[in-house]
Amino acid sequence: MKLVMFLDACEHIARIARILRQPFGNALLFGVGGSGRQSLSKMATFLSNYKLFTIEVVKGYNMKTWREDIKKMLMICGVENKPLTFLYVDTQIIAENMLEDVNSILNSGDVTNIYQEKDMEDIMAACKADCIKKGLQPNKMNIFTQYLIRVKKNIHIILAMSPIGEMFMTRLRMFPSLINCCTIDWFTEWPEEALVGVGRGQLIDQEQELKIEGKINQLVDMFKYAHKSVEKISKRYLQELRRYNYVTPTSYLELLNLFKSILGEKNIELKIQIERLRNGLDKLIQANVAVEDMKIRLTKMQPELAKASEETEQFMQKLTVEKEQADEKQRIVANEEKIAKQ
Repeated sequence: MKLVMFLDACEHIARIARILRQPFGNALLFGVGGSGRQSLSKMATFLSNYKLFTIEVVKGYNMKTWREDIKKMLMICGVENKPLTFLYVDTQIIAENMLEDVNSILNSGDVTNIYQEKDMEDIMAACKADCIKKGLQPNKMNIFTQYLIRVKKNIHIILAMSPIGEMFMTRLRMFPSLINCCTIDWFTEWPEEALVGVGRGQLIDQEQELKIEGKINQLVDMFKYAHKSVEKISKRYLQELRRYNYVTPTSYLELLNLFKSILGEKNIELKIQIERLRNGLDKLIQANVAVEDMKIRLTKMQPELAKASEETEQFMQKLTVEKEQADEKQRIVANEEKIAKQ
């Protein structure tokens, strides 16, 4: 993923990385879609050298698949004893039971009725040594307690949620651990520095392709002005009509992508028109050359044409004389024929 780093993004990465380094460090990221919650969380996880775990909600994804993913994640933390970041976005919530499981993990590091007999054998084999080190009797309860300690030590949950809508407040009331067990980080509007940096980063790679050399600063200023002006009008819209219009960083990125796509299409159209014009001009030049060549040939052929015309005229005169002679002979023959018939 191509990231454009600006001061606000660096601060968020530092906050998330600091949360992940803390024991039982979990983060609750509030912000509208496209504000960078997921990308910056992945960056902070990479900086912390943790394994990143996410789910992919595809067609047919259900609670059974969710439980399998959760078990796999907890086994990595408890059995393999590896630190892990679980990034979970509110758009992946297909059932409220999923948040109930997340709430349970935040509280105790466990989800009820999730382990099979084979999983328990793996847990016993992995965590038995911890009980012996601590001088505890290696029974089933003590071993599972050590397993939960491992899980709570290694797992770090990052919840990326949007504060828009009633459902958000309802979920926080139903699952209080989302607030109590997490450190909150608010993703607010992008500052002007971020808009300029992202805009320049988006355009500079395609500077030659889009034919905008030397115009990037003016274009970025125009995009920034357009985005900020919509933010101001949205505040006025809320004051006068009591209706919300959310201007998100995604809107800014879509504006940039729309500009690039339209400019690319127009450049292709102009290229096609230039090619057509060039082909037309080439045809006209070829026609002019052919006409000039024809004129030269006609000029050279004029004496020959005059001579041929003169010979034709003489031949026509000769034919006229011969025709008169033939007509005369025809009359004589006709008279003789008449006499012969009589």
